Amino acid sequence: MNDVFGNIFSIFQFAYGVPLSNYLFEEGRAYSQIGIAMIICSLVVGVVFYYVVDHPALNTWKGWSLSLLVNATINFIISYSHVLYMYNRGEMMEVNVTTGEAVPVDVSMIDFLNFGIAVAIVSCVVYTIISFLIKGRSINCAGYPHIKKNL
Repeated sequence: MNDVFGNIFSIFQFAYGVPLSNYLFEEGRAYSQIGIAMIICSLVVGVVFYYVVDHPALNTWKGWSLSLLVNATINFIISYSHVLYMYNRGEMMEVNVTTGEAVPVDVSMIDFLNFGIAVAIVSCVVYTIISFLIKGRSINCAGYPHIKKNL
């Protein structure tokens, strides 16, 4: 799973940097943890939107976009806090090739924020796919998102 999510998230590697990407892929194996959490969170937000809230007033692009924004925000917070937690615990260490000593990975708070934004963007795509898969049985919100057909 780490390979799959690593390939997906590495599309945004230019934003959060190679050192963080390498750590999350090789040492921390955190891509799989964050990716699975992203899918579960997107599924839960989708089920809540389509089957628990399911209000007719939300059967609009605005209502669906609000649920998309909630999903992206939750996934941003989860991924940002998970990576920050690993950093604060001192887990982000790498071996210096010349000295052989363990040194902290060269990352900054901006890298963590950019990684959270990257996860939020990917979660929007995942949420859209999940929405198309589960919206059919919704009583009031089955109309969105939809693809407009030109006749």
